[in-house]
Amino acid sequence: MSMREEMHGLVQGIIGAREARAASLASLRGEVSAGRNARQGYLRELKEWNRSRRATAQQMRSDLTNADSQRRSDVQSRLADLAQARLSRRSDVQSLLKEFFSDRAARRSELQSWLKEFSSDRAAARREWRQMPSLMQANRTGRAKTCDKPAAASAKNLADRHTRRR
Repeated sequence: MSMREEMHGLVQGIIGAREARAASLASLRGEVSAGRNARQGYLRELKEWNRSRRATAQQMRSDLTNADSQRRSDVQSRLADLAQARLSRRSDVQSLLKEFFSDRAARRSELQSWLKEFSSDRAAARREWRQMPSLMQANRTGRAKTCDKPAAASAKNLADRHTRRR
C-alpha cells in the first residue's frame, strides 16, 4: 500500500470520524432539545397546576369564611327563636296559672257557700232531731205541734242541692 492510499485512508477515516461526531452531536442536540421541550411542558403543567391549586385554595378560604358567617347567623337566629319560645311558654304558663287560681277562688267560694248551706241544714236537722222526743210525746198525748220543716224535707232538699251541683 502506498502512501497515497494510506493518506487517502487516513483522510477518509478523519472525514468519517468527523461525520460520526457531527451525527452524534446532532443526535445529542435533538435529545437535549426534546428534553428541553419536555421540561417546558412539565413546567407549564406545574405552573397550571399551581394556579389551579391557588384558585382552589382561595375558593375554599372564601367558602370557609362564608360558611362560618352563615353558621354564626344560623346560631344567632336559633338562639333568638329559643328565647322567643321561652318567653311564649312563660306567658302561656302565667296565663294558665292565673286561670287556675281564678278557678280555684271560684271553686273555693262555691265550696264555702255549699259548706254554709250544709252547716245550716245540719243545724236545722239537729234542732229537729232534738225536738223529736218532745214532738213524739206531744203526739202521744194529743198535743201535736207541727215543725217548721220536717226532717225528711230537709234531707230531700240537701240531696237535691247535691245533685244539682254535679
